[in-house]
Amino acid sequence: MNPKAESSELNDLLRAVRARVSVDAAELLAQEDPQRIESVLRALPQDLALRIAFHICRKHFVRPISRLPASTFLSPAKSVN
Repeated sequence: MNPKAESSELNDLLRAVRARVSVDAAELLAQEDPQRIESVLRALPQDLALRIAFHICRKHFVRPISRLPASTFLSPAKSVN
């Protein structure tokens, strides 16, 4: 892809992200490759970028506690000698 078309697509994505609330923007960005996500987040105001990044991480990388096996909570603590 030529640089001008890539820049235009990135600007379109940036406008689309800015037009959404952070949860919806995160859903939109999560479909992109990591380099494009980074480029868009760097172009946004820091507070908005952090909110969007939080939602991306929360949705795609964090397992809810309720889904962890019970043994995770019931295992005895290891003693340190």
